[in-house]
Amino acid sequence: MDSKSRPSAFADASTQTAAVKEWRQRNAKHKETASSLLRKVKQLKSDSEAVQKTTLWLQERDALNREQEICEENLEVLRADLGKLVQDVEHEERQTELAALKSLILQQLKDLGALTRGTSLPCTARNEAAEKAERVTRLREWIKSERGNAQALARTLSSSSASGTSSFFAVDFDTATHEANEAFARLCHTYQPSEELRQIFASTLSSTEDEVRGRLESSQYADAATCEEDVLRTVCLIIKMGHQARQFNLSAATRAALADRVSAVFPSMTAAQVQHAVDEGLSLRRAQAAGKAALSDYHRSIASLLSSCESAFVVAKEAQDDRLEKEAAAQQRSTEQASRHARLAEKRAAHEAVLRRRRSVEEQRQSAAAAKADALRAKRAEEFQERLRLLQAYETQRALLREKEQQLREMKARAIEEEKAARMKRNEARVDFRRRQEEQRLKEQKEQEEEVQALQLKKQQALERFFASVDKQLGVEVDPQRVLKATSSSAQTESYETLAQTTRPSITGFSDDQIMKDPRVRLYHALLAAGLHTTPYGREVVTRGYHVAPSQMSSENNPLRGPFS
Repeated sequence: MDSKSRPSAFADASTQTAAVKEWRQRNAKHKETASSLLRKVKQLKSDSEAVQKTTLWLQERDALNREQEICEENLEVLRADLGKLVQDVEHEERQTELAALKSLILQQLKDLGALTRGTSLPCTARNEAAEKAERVTRLREWIKSERGNAQALARTLSSSSASGTSSFFAVDFDTATHEANEAFARLCHTYQPSEELRQIFASTLSSTEDEVRGRLESSQYADAATCEEDVLRTVCLIIKMGHQARQFNLSAATRAALADRVSAVFPSMTAAQVQHAVDEGLSLRRAQAAGKAALSDYHRSIASLLSSCESAFVVAKEAQDDRLEKEAAAQQRSTEQASRHARLAEKRAAHEAVLRRRRSVEEQRQSAAAAKADALRAKRAEEFQERLRLLQAYETQRALLREKEQQLREMKARAIEEEKAARMKRNEARVDFRRRQEEQRLKEQKEQEEEVQALQLKKQQALERFFASVDKQLGVEVDPQRVLKATSSSAQTESYETLAQTTRPSITGFSDDQIMKDPRVRLYHALLAAGLHTTPYGREVVTRGYHVAPSQMSSENNPLRGPFS
């Protein structure tokens, strides 16, 4: 509030109330401005976050497009060597398995030969044959069991290769969650938010983590791989290097093409096995894509959530700083107000002392004036009694005079009545004579009117006979409308202007009516009638809005100025 409009300590209640209202209005305006600025800051932050998300998405899309173009360029080069590479890998794996199996069989045969050669106990041919048959049977069972173990190991390896991607995604997800928690802890350590805000974002992080973990668990390839590892790896490589690398709902023609390529690589597999391998490869690719999408969504959501968290922490910290500043300013204002009140209390005490002195002086002056007034009233009472006595004497003399005047008026009234009765008696004969004359005049006037009506009737009948004779002679019908119609000269629409009107010169100026309709003239006449035309106010009203030359301006300080007439 400005110093000029600040009320003093001795101002009345209305002035202080108006000052408080003005302060509240300004405070409300400042609050509205602050809230609008906060809304604008939040909107700008959300817009920047959206732009950052859009930029990241565009960069990721461009990277994926570039990767797809590179893969499509290398597709033609790799397609020629794909069959040979797969055959070489299959041959090497089969040779390795056969070598391991041969080494195991040779080792068992060596042990068997040593056992047969090292025996020195005498036995019959029948016991030797039964013992050899038993050992051969055990050897066959061991070979069969080892073969079963090798097949189970191959299936385990194939299933582990199918679930390796999901385990990799789980590890990557654990790393991402650990990094997100560390980033959130760093933000909390940096900005020191409130416990409620911390709990809100912590619960949001945990819910996002649980949701993505559920998506990763649901995207894992649930069924164990029944195909061999090399077959499944070959099918996945064919699907990945083909144009259908990003498609999961393939058409029948595309599935048939994939089955033909797998059959070309593995000619020993049946059509059902090939179709089953293609289905498992597609399921594995679908699980990998779902896990990758879940991780990508988690990274984006965590980045957005951490950005929102940082913005919220910044806004909360700014609000807390603003609140602390307001509290400090309020405390400073209260201190200044207390000191101001102390100074005002001192001034008020001094002012009240001055008022008390003035009041005592005023009371003394009023007591002296009251004594003087009492003496004056006593003197006036005496004068009033003297005047009352004189007034009573005057009223007595005036009553006697009124009584004499009333008697004189009654005597004059009786004389006038007597004179009036005598005059009425003399005028009776005149009234009778005038009545008879008036009756004679009315009778003669009536006879004259009857004669005039008879003459008009005769005239009308004569005209009718004349018109009838004219109609018989000329054969023209009577047309009163044509007779009463205006002539061509009198029916003209334009008024006739005489020579004097045409040659009369035009007068430049205003008529009396125009001049008297001007409000300035009427105002001047009103001021003139009221006698205010010579006053400064009258001159100002008359000359308001019109240019007055300096030589015609009035000057109150001019010693040579004469009186206005």
